[in-house]
Amino acid sequence: MDKKSKVSPLPDEDETKVAVLGYPPLQPPLPHHHYPGYPLPAPAYHPGFPPSPSPYATGPPGYPNHHHQYPPMQTYYQPPQHPGYYNAAAVPPHVEFEPRRKLLLARVILCLLVFLILGTAAMSVLTYVVFGSAVPFFDVVAFSVPSFNLSDNSLAGTWQANFTVENPNHGLDVMFERIESMVYYNEFLLANKVEKPMELKRDGKAVLATRLSSPASKERSTGEPPLKEMKSELDGTRSLEFRLAMGVLATFKSGSDLSRRMTFTVVCYGLKTQFKDIPGVGVWDGVKPTCTLIF
Repeated sequence: MDKKSKVSPLPDEDETKVAVLGYPPLQPPLPHHHYPGYPLPAPAYHPGFPPSPSPYATGPPGYPNHHHQYPPMQTYYQPPQHPGYYNAAAVPPHVEFEPRRKLLLARVILCLLVFLILGTAAMSVLTYVVFGSAVPFFDVVAFSVPSFNLSDNSLAGTWQANFTVENPNHGLDVMFERIESMVYYNEFLLANKVEKPMELKRDGKAVLATRLSSPASKERSTGEPPLKEMKSELDGTRSLEFRLAMGVLATFKSGSDLSRRMTFTVVCYGLKTQFKDIPGVGVWDGVKPTCTLIF
């Protein structure tokens, strides 16, 4: 027989006892409860006896921190903390209703604003329908200076004017409670007079005649007129330019007891008057003046 066939195989050796040169012997794996981070079981103890230390209170030799008990693992979930992440569990219950309260308050304020705007518009329309009034028309149809005497120290004159007054309102009567007529030279008041009250029916028309004499009342006087300037202009052109004004307080009445008051002033510029002699009479040249309403 072959010598190789007579050789019996070597008995199986324990792999744990085989040592390879340069490497430590293999060791069995440690139980899972010896790894760091694994929760340690609570030690069992009996009443009347102090609790015995847990065999797992310290780690095995050779592991770090083997003289301290390993902390238990955290069993709850912590959501990520980054901008834009909403954690419902971390928000207090009362904060959840805060946006709804703010939204409700904004809706209430918006509704009040809309109601206020609509109410103002409705009142404006109602006022226009009930009191929608046009200002009466004033037009100068005649003007003259019956007497005029001017010197370096004094002025004595009389001015006469006729106005046509027209009520353009189809549904309102106009009551002129106060009318004050005034005549000016440039910005200086020469004479003024308060007229009698008058009334104009709907679509009515009337003539208002006024006659004013200097000097002007002290209450409305704007200072002494420039007599030298007037005399110089009169000597040069034999004419003077006057200005008429009407201060009006009017009440507009409808068919009911509703009424509305209005105050305005009518100013007519450019009443040029010619004088042949001084003292003498002034004659209007007939050019229609430009009348303006001032409220």
